[in-house]
Amino acid sequence: DLPPIGADPDALSRNDKYDRLVEVGRGGMGIVYRARQKGLDRSVALKVLPCGGQSSPEQVTRFHREAHAAARLHHPGIVEIYDVGELAGCPYIAMEFVEGLRLDEHVRRHELDLRARLDLLRRVAEAVDHAHREGVVHRDLKPANVLVDPAGRPKVADFGLAKEVSDPARERLT
Repeated sequence: DLPPIGADPDALSRNDKYDRLVEVGRGGMGIVYRARQKGLDRSVALKVLPCGGQSSPEQVTRFHREAHAAARLHHPGIVEIYDVGELAGCPYIAMEFVEGLRLDEHVRRHELDLRARLDLLRRVAEAVDHAHREGVVHRDLKPANVLVDPAGRPKVADFGLAKEVSDPARERLT
């Protein structure tokens, strides 16, 4: 269980960038909100670390490493990073909001046949291959970290345990 984030969504939305924060999930590192990016009038996923001294310096460093690694990646099968910063004293990452389901929920809910499941897996593998070619190893690939949009397109998310490698061809990808 995460401690309270130190600021409620109303306090977080009192800024010039994001508003209408609605919690959509919690993970090991933080809380994810659906928010509206004011300047571009678009929905974003806002991942926020616990604040008010509740996050260790190591957690903040890891959080920034996640943003840096994922921001390097531009692929239709990877959630795009838009912004990194701090709101009400809470570090955040603003990223593409994927309206949809986790991979396992999508497969179960849509009762996909083998061919459709293999097609999803192929597209996820292409996204992960792209990340590897760019020197980023996800290291936490699981159904909960793959979101499938309403059109059936998978997007790899949550690069919180990612490792950046300087030469992916020579370094072990573990």
